[in-house]
Amino acid sequence: MDKPLRSVGIIIILILAVSGTGYFAVKKIAQNPCNLPKTWSIGTIDRRFTISKDMVQAYAAQAAKTWNDAYAPNPLLSYLAQGGDISINFVYDERQRTTIQNEKLKRSIEEDKDQLDDLKQTLDSLKSEYTTLGQTIDARTKAYTEHLATHNSEAGYWNTQGGAPNAEYQRLQREAAALETERAAINRDIARYNTLGLAIQNYGKSHNQVVSTINQKIETLNETALREFEEGTYDPSTNTITIYEYSDDTSLKRVLTHELGHAIGLQHVDDKQAIMYAVNEGTNLTLTEADKKELLRICRERTPEAMLEKLKATRDGIFHHAESSLLGTAVPAQ
Repeated sequence: MDKPLRSVGIIIILILAVSGTGYFAVKKIAQNPCNLPKTWSIGTIDRRFTISKDMVQAYAAQAAKTWNDAYAPNPLLSYLAQGGDISINFVYDERQRTTIQNEKLKRSIEEDKDQLDDLKQTLDSLKSEYTTLGQTIDARTKAYTEHLATHNSEAGYWNTQGGAPNAEYQRLQREAAALETERAAINRDIARYNTLGLAIQNYGKSHNQVVSTINQKIETLNETALREFEEGTYDPSTNTITIYEYSDDTSLKRVLTHELGHAIGLQHVDDKQAIMYAVNEGTNLTLTEADKKELLRICRERTPEAMLEKLKATRDGIFHHAESSLLGTAVPAQ
């Protein structure tokens, strides 16, 4: 009896020791962004970004508020003038230079598109006039040919008769003059028609050249578009957020929100419109359901309650094993 009882005592002490270790483990794990806010500060900003520290602070505060508002129990991020847990820095390199060049390309493309619209409107107008005039020439030429045939037939008849009476002669002369006037008018229309054809060809070439230019510029843009969030990075080993590039205020706010999300432990999500999507191709500044789900996943995994549940399960497993062992080694009373 003594030996099994001593074994029980040892096992109970072991369980208590595990439970005690679990308490301190939970207490330690509880010190995470979901339970204790991380502080952030503004570090160095390369002056070539032409953005003030106050503006960066304001945008970073908006980004932090986005995550704080999404997690009601307590704030996740708070500002500290100096020495925050997270340092936000701006480093100027070829990425920002490329971004600036791309912004110039985008503006140039928009200007080209305006020119293209003007060319298209002119082309549409010329083509419409060209088509209408062609139809008019066909109709007038057909009528002219029929009138001319009738006139020549009548003139031929009177010639076989040795001449036309004065009244008929005067009528035929007037018809001949009218036919000549109509012929001249048709020739002017034909000249205009040919001029329109040349103009359409020239405008068409200009239109195609602008289209080619736009496509080349778009191809250049696409070489650097839809990259992962290289605009900014978060280094967990130093708790440093580094911003390398941004194209406009919205882009900067999204990058800051994205990297602060990494700083509190979030990973990338699949929703293309989400802040935590790997590629910065959205424009919204609000969290999507995918963002919120990722945030709640992280916070639920790290809550003391969740960890206690895991430790309780572990403890129950140890107790069950110990109880089985005792039953297996028990000796009958003498």
